[in-house]
Amino acid sequence: MDQRQLEKSLDLFPPPRGVLPVGRSLVWPARPTARLRGIPSKPPPTIVRQLDAMRLTAVTAETSSATVDLAIDTSLPHSQEYHLVIGERGVNLRAADLPGALYGLQTLEQIIASQGKTIPGLEIQDWPAMARRGFYLDVSRGKVPTVEKLKSIIEYLARLRYNEFQIYIENVFEFPGHDFYADTTPLTAAEMQQLDQTCADYGIDFVPSLTSLGHFDKILRHPRYRHLAEIEPADLAAQGVKSWCDDPWTLCISDPAAAELISELYDAFLPNFSSRHFNICCDESWDLALGRSRQYAARIGGVGEAYVRWINHCAAMAARHGKSIALWGDIILNHPEKMSSLPQDATLLEWGYEADHPFDQHGEIFARTGRPWYVCPGTSSWQSFGGRLDTALANIRSAVAAGQRHGAAGMLLTDWGDYGHQQCFVVSVLPVIAGGGVAWNPQTPDSAIYTFAGRMVGDQRAIAHLKRLGMLHGRIATRRPRNSSLEFRLFREPPSEHTYLDMLDIQAAKEALVELEQSITAVDQSPLRINAHLQHGLVISLKMSAIAIGHGLRRLGEVGAPESAAQRDRIKALAAQYQIHWHRWNKPSRWVDIQYWFDRLIRQV
Repeated sequence: MDQRQLEKSLDLFPPPRGVLPVGRSLVWPARPTARLRGIPSKPPPTIVRQLDAMRLTAVTAETSSATVDLAIDTSLPHSQEYHLVIGERGVNLRAADLPGALYGLQTLEQIIASQGKTIPGLEIQDWPAMARRGFYLDVSRGKVPTVEKLKSIIEYLARLRYNEFQIYIENVFEFPGHDFYADTTPLTAAEMQQLDQTCADYGIDFVPSLTSLGHFDKILRHPRYRHLAEIEPADLAAQGVKSWCDDPWTLCISDPAAAELISELYDAFLPNFSSRHFNICCDESWDLALGRSRQYAARIGGVGEAYVRWINHCAAMAARHGKSIALWGDIILNHPEKMSSLPQDATLLEWGYEADHPFDQHGEIFARTGRPWYVCPGTSSWQSFGGRLDTALANIRSAVAAGQRHGAAGMLLTDWGDYGHQQCFVVSVLPVIAGGGVAWNPQTPDSAIYTFAGRMVGDQRAIAHLKRLGMLHGRIATRRPRNSSLEFRLFREPPSEHTYLDMLDIQAAKEALVELEQSITAVDQSPLRINAHLQHGLVISLKMSAIAIGHGLRRLGEVGAPESAAQRDRIKALAAQYQIHWHRWNKPSRWVDIQYWFDRLIRQV
């Protein structure tokens, strides 16, 4: 077969840079062996697990022949590169390093799965576009997943060749001597250490991430810590500045007690991670120097200088634990003249979540600093029930393309939980698969993402439902809300307001509602061959979307909108169903926040 036929037959994910047909086919033996050269006598867990999954028996380097000859070849020029040749006498696999060896074996495993016992002769030379490929999960604004759930996500990421994982912590870690996590169910030091080991076993760097300036409201709302705030919301209002929430938002950087608190938090948090990196966050500190630190900032040269000094202070504290810092890049972009004052090894995280985000413009600025930087797109799952799939795919592709043009060190795909984390994880599945594929090979087509997703979750029908659900937001809206989807906004909009109701395309909404009901019926009558977590999450996502659209149509007085009594009963049943799902896969933390929105909607119907 020719090259195109061969590539189509193999259907590899992520698609390699190229597949060349060469030589004769290999008949895969019943008891395959693998000769390991240049690999430690006690191979790392990543290699052992992959060999076991492929039922490959490792033999010594002195063995004269083996089905797979695997060797580390440091002459290969790219990190994580592998060179795979299959011929009638066996498989020759050369890898630049241990990650490359793992990815080469993963490719071979896919080839065997697609071809059976007779494997065509071929040659593949491949390496990733982005050296660091990370996934960032918000566990602080609602859901705190169980350790078992987080471990399942880590395994899922490893199959997609992610090599970095971060979970966003505000107040959901059990810090000794502090009580600001009392209204949540925090992760413990022992649990973090478990996750760190699991990541290491899968070849993933578990990078700590802890808010260190803004987004401090969940801590500052407690009386014991409130005096450490930059400014109270009431004082902002007196200046004509609208606060983002009802509690103080940012630490006061001129208060020595605030620096002492951060030091205590780092000392408790960072020893649980083996990574040499640490994301200090420090994003969206929009009220910095509007209150108690105003005079301090003026005295030392302005807000930019004050911000950089705080970053350097955090970096010094992190260095005590052997870690270099990363930080979100939004604030330092406002003070480009101060970028040269940041630590030379600080990683700048360029984030943006719309299809038109200026990754190119910002990437050029960050690249000029000579410091490592990442592109950070998003799954577009938050503030939605079905996701914004088209936005996510365009956002990911734009980010990776800009990262390649300007020499980004990596991509970090974010999955946020704004306003209670009401969305189910299932709506992030396709964007996460896309992120892994595109960060490895930017030419990965959408068709490959969907096909592999079906194989990965076990049922292509589930992917069809997720695709339709992910495109729903664009169909029903005459204008799209930014950074959210219309069905989510309709679910939460007070009856006295019509901002989002006025965006509803009535005819498209009626058609979408019919399709949603058909999907719900189809899944109920013919269960999908996917795991229980994804199955339940999909059904809940479909039902939340249907309820939200039906509620919008009922508010508009449309014929065919759900009757009030039936709608109330359906909302109550869904809330009960979702509560079971929430507590099965997450700690009890903050379900009450989601129950509030269901109860409020019931009162409105």
